[in-house]
Amino acid sequence: MVSIIVNELKRNKNKNVSRFNRLGIIINPFIMIQSKQITRATAILISPFIYVQKLIHINCFSFD
Repeated sequence: MVSIIVNELKRNKNKNVSRFNRLGIIINPFIMIQSKQITRATAILISPFIYVQKLIHINCFSFD
């Protein structure tokens, strides 16, 4: 899970976060700011928060 998040952040660091939104991951402003100059260490630190937000997002907005 961590490596997937790291790869997605590196891939999207110069793009918008629409791909994250399609994956159902809620990106808060802090993560959006940090993603421009992200390193592997900070990505590993913030990835649990992204995972928790993804779980909350899926639970609150389930798609039938």
